Amino acid sequence: MENKFKQPSGRKVLCLAIAAAFSTGASFAAHAALTLPAASIAIAKELPTTGTALTSAGFYNIASASTSFTPSAGQNLQVTVTLDSGAKFTTNPSMTCSAISPNTGASAYPGATMSFGGAGLSTAIFTLTQAQITAALGAAVTALDVGAIKGCSAQVSALSVTGTHATSLNASMTYSYGSIATESVSGPYLSYVKSLSAGIVAGNDAVAQVSGGFVGLTGAVALLSAGVVYYVANSSGQSAAGGAFSVTAGTTSASLTVAGNALTAVTATGGVYLVSAAGACVVGNGVTGTVANNSITFSGLTPDAIDGGLTVCTQFTGTTAIPAGAITATLAVTPNAGYSADTAMSSNTLVNISHNGTTLVAPLVNVPGGWISRLVLVNRGSSAAAYTVTAVSEVGTTVSLAGAAGSGTLAAGSNVVVDLSTDMTTVGSKRGSLQVVVDGVSANVDGLYQIVNAATGSLSNYTLINK
Repeated sequence: MENKFKQPSGRKVLCLAIAAAFSTGASFAAHAALTLPAASIAIAKELPTTGTALTSAGFYNIASASTSFTPSAGQNLQVTVTLDSGAKFTTNPSMTCSAISPNTGASAYPGATMSFGGAGLSTAIFTLTQAQITAALGAAVTALDVGAIKGCSAQVSALSVTGTHATSLNASMTYSYGSIATESVSGPYLSYVKSLSAGIVAGNDAVAQVSGGFVGLTGAVALLSAGVVYYVANSSGQSAAGGAFSVTAGTTSASLTVAGNALTAVTATGGVYLVSAAGACVVGNGVTGTVANNSITFSGLTPDAIDGGLTVCTQFTGTTAIPAGAITATLAVTPNAGYSADTAMSSNTLVNISHNGTTLVAPLVNVPGGWISRLVLVNRGSSAAAYTVTAVSEVGTTVSLAGAAGSGTLAAGSNVVVDLSTDMTTVGSKRGSLQVVVDGVSANVDGLYQIVNAATGSLSNYTLINK
C-alpha cells in the first residue's frame, strides 16, 4: 500500500510583516489599524516547554508604518520592539527605517542604533538621530531640509520560545518622538500549530452473509483489512532546527486499541493483528495479540511504525456469526520528556459490518394446550426470500422446530402463517424464544407473533423486534 501520509518537504514560509497604515500629519495619536500578511511564522505546539531556539536563513521581519516625523538636533526617534508569550531574542535584532526628503522626494533607509535590550530579553530599544537620517539621504538634504521618517522594520534572525505554546505570540512596535508623543502598533507575530495528528484511512465496509448464518463476509472471506491508522507530522510547525517537526522528536511510543462487537467472531489469538501500511493482511504477519471483551490493545508501538501507518487486519473464525456494527480504533501517544502531544484519536470507525438479511426476534412465545400459537412472516419485496428460525430456551426446557417453523421461503409480495401449536414442540415449560433470519431487505420484511384462545376467540399480538 502506498504511504499517503508523508508531507511534502521544502522550506516553510517563516516571515511575517506586521504593517499598519498611519496617516501623515502633525497629530501623534496612536493608530490601531493593522494589516496582516497571508503567511505567518508557525511553530509546533508540541515543542518542549523548557525552551526552543528558532532560526531563519532570512529574517523574521517586524515592520510597521508610522506617523511622519522629522527629528531635530535634540529630538531623536526611539523605537521599542517587544515580544510576549515567553519569547526572547537570542541574538541582537537590527533595524532600518524609511526616510524621505520632503524637498526632492529621495528615499533612503538609515539604520537605527540599538541602545537597550536585545539578546536574552524580550525587548529591544532603537534610537534614530537627525544625523543618521541626513547621512543616509546624503546630497539630497540641506541643513533646512531634514528627511522625514515613514516607518521602521526590525530584522530578527533568531529567537527562543518557552511555555506551553498554547496562544499566539504577539509583537509590538512603539514609536517615541522625543518628548512629543508616542504611538504603537501590535499584532500576532508567531502562531503555535498542531504539528502532529492522527487519522485513519478507513477500510471498505463489509457485509456478513445471511446464507450460512453470517459466519463469512461477501465472497466467503474470513480475512478483513479494516483500514490504516497513522500519526504523522501534518503542518508547517517548525522544530528547533528550523525544519518541520517530526513524530520521532515529539513521541516516545504509541498504543492502539481496536474494538467492536464484530471481534466476538475473530479467533482469540491472532484474530486482530497489525502490519505496515505497505504490507498485506496475511495470517502470521505483523504484530498479534489476544482479543478479550471485544477489544485488543497493542502497546509500545514505535514512532516510526505509527508514522508510516499500520493496517489493522481481522481474521474471523468462519464458524461464529459475525455481529453487525463498527470496528473502531483508538490511538494514544506518549510524548517525549518535556514535549506535549495530544491524545491522538478516540473510537474512530475503521469499517462497518452489516448483515445482508433481516433478523427478527420473538422474545417469548407460548404453546399451551387449548391455545393457537402463530408466527406470521411478511415479504413485501419483489423477489422471494428464504428464512430460517432458531429457538432459544430456558434451562431445563428443550425446544424443537419442524416444517415451516424451522425454515421456508417467503414468496414475493406474500405472507406465511406458521402454526407453532403443531410445529413447535417443547419438553419442559411450554414456552421459548425465536429468532428468524430472512434473506431479504429489512424495509420489506415484517414479523408478528399471535396467540389465540381456541374456546373464547380472545387473542394477543405483538410485532417481532427487528435487529
